[in-house]
Amino acid sequence: MEQRPTVEALDLDAFFALLAEKIETAPAGNAAVGTGELRGRIEARIGPIMAQNQDRSTDETSKRNLLFTSLLLATYHELQEQLGEGPLAVDLLRDTTMELFRPRIRDYIHQRFDVDPDRPGEAFQRVAANFLERGKSGFGAGFSYEQEVQTARQSFVNVTNCLFLDFFRANSAPEVTPVLCALDTVWADELNRGPYNVSFERPTLMSRGDDKCRFQFTRTDERR
Repeated sequence: MEQRPTVEALDLDAFFALLAEKIETAPAGNAAVGTGELRGRIEARIGPIMAQNQDRSTDETSKRNLLFTSLLLATYHELQEQLGEGPLAVDLLRDTTMELFRPRIRDYIHQRFDVDPDRPGEAFQRVAANFLERGKSGFGAGFSYEQEVQTARQSFVNVTNCLFLDFFRANSAPEVTPVLCALDTVWADELNRGPYNVSFERPTLMSRGDDKCRFQFTRTDERR
């Protein structure tokens, strides 16, 4: 079961088209680089990145993770070349991936947490039952989880090791890790604003230098 956008799940045609559009309208963007040329440049970068990180591909789950992180890193390097050094490349990469992820967010919440779209009032129970176990099975051994709190009203799970953070640190681009963190804010916003009986907070992130990523779900008394 697919639980996170990966290079296979991502609509690559839409990804490269949107990316080219954003480059064209960005400050210092290169309007002369079309979608096809941009895609060719990025895809040419992916192979060497994967070869340099092949020890991270030990099973099907880690292979999918490596494909996705390699795509993001290759895209980031191309954006740096197009837009120059600085935060603009990360901002554009983050905005592109979030924009493509957002329309599918309810399907993702159903896949990731087993929240029935027709029964949003059971969201907390489903999240509490599935967040940790589906994280382990869906994201693989590159992630470590610990259950800090599990009660009738709260389910707090900490991520103590993150494959994505490790990958980007090892490839001298830790500043790209928040792009993945931002994808979590898409489903978090949906849970917090939608008709569910759960609220979510993430007070700490390892990508910001904290010791753990804390995923804190709290049951609310009524559907919003």
